[in-house]
Amino acid sequence: MPDFQSDLEAGKKYEKFVYDFFEKEKGVVIKPIEGYSESENNKGLEVKYDRRMNATGNLYIEVADRLGGGGGIWRRESNTRWWIIGDYRRAWVIPVERLQQAAKENKYYRVHSSTSTGYLLPSYKADKMCVAKYYFANVEEAKSE
Repeated sequence: MPDFQSDLEAGKKYEKFVYDFFEKEKGVVIKPIEGYSESENNKGLEVKYDRRMNATGNLYIEVADRLGGGGGIWRRESNTRWWIIGDYRRAWVIPVERLQQAAKENKYYRVHSSTSTGYLLPSYKADKMCVAKYYFANVEEAKSE
């Protein structure tokens, strides 16, 4: 079972993968904002790696951090307007407001772990909520996870 540190490392690796994809394939440079956490960037994007989505058919949407505070989509002091969530095969770009609305509706299965609390968003629902969906050709990265 993954722990917080291994999840964090996998997330950072995926974040770099996504940033590189946008720069090379779309000509969009995403840069961290100096003085903020690494996930804060000039485009208002939060990149989330979901290593289990292919096995479950769901995306894990974090609503509280491991300390029980407002984490994930409810994180304060953040410029995040969009979540890019996925794996090395595909990713969805979903407005945070839509994810927050889904959390308020409380109709998705809730999950509690030692590192966070969230809900499971079925991928077919993510297809309807997203403003963009990307498919990546680099499946070699997925094999190393």
